Amino acid sequence: MDIQSMLEKGEKIAWEGSMNRKAIFMSAILSEIVVLVLTKIPLFMGGSDGVINYVNEESGKPGEVSAWLIAGTILGVGTLIVLVTLWSNLKRHFAVTNKRILMSSGIIGADFKSIYYDQVKNAFVKVDLFDKIFKVGTVALDTGAVEMTKQTSNRGVSVGSQIKPLYTKLKHIETPYEVYKMVQSHLSGRKESLYSGRADRESQAAKKK
Repeated sequence: MDIQSMLEKGEKIAWEGSMNRKAIFMSAILSEIVVLVLTKIPLFMGGSDGVINYVNEESGKPGEVSAWLIAGTILGVGTLIVLVTLWSNLKRHFAVTNKRILMSSGIIGADFKSIYYDQVKNAFVKVDLFDKIFKVGTVALDTGAVEMTKQTSNRGVSVGSQIKPLYTKLKHIETPYEVYKMVQSHLSGRKESLYSGRADRESQAAKKK
């Protein structure tokens, strides 16, 4: 199943694309480097014996664990996450139509998400150093979705919560500004239509008075 098969009657695709493959693979390589660096930590702590000593908090008894076991676990789990993320990003696909924004994702690319323009409050382009290197960018869509994050003190005590906006992103695409203009034109057109309709209703109401 592809995005073309998800189109509604009268819906046309204005732009279609995926995440830049060079950016995807470089991100995976950098992530794997981080995993390899993390595996060095338990090996360093284990020293020449390759054993990390610890004290059980509940019983107070000393114990030991193989540094190589911890390093191997970090390497295996970390590499698996990197590979799954890599494959998932390769399956991501985006489309901008005259009605909405469509996105396919998932390990086999079978998960679809659509955002109609009346759901989008704002849109903007984000280009960081990584994006500049590969001449790509990210279009972020603000749909009003938020998440609550807990704030803690230095002692780990909860001191409140913070509302953080959640953006739907078309990540690492090759023509971010063109896509942004397309989305923005639909948003502007929708707002003008709403204001025009309201103005007509107010005008008709005034005439009746």
